[in-house]
Amino acid sequence: MNFKECLEKGLIRKDYKANERIQKSIKIAERFLNTANKTYKIEEYEITEISAYNSIFHSFRTMLL
Repeated sequence: MNFKECLEKGLIRKDYKANERIQKSIKIAERFLNTANKTYKIEEYEITEISAYNSIFHSFRTMLL
């Protein structure tokens, strides 16, 4: 299925609330990054990894929106 077919079937459509979601995801990504930095300093590496992953996830999510 190509892009045009996806548009015609309604599988891809404009999200008019995307800007709000982008701003929210950026804030969430920043919070997770701050948490990763704090937990790294106290050598809680497992939590650091989880927080860093979540920060990256939300950062990339903004690009998809």
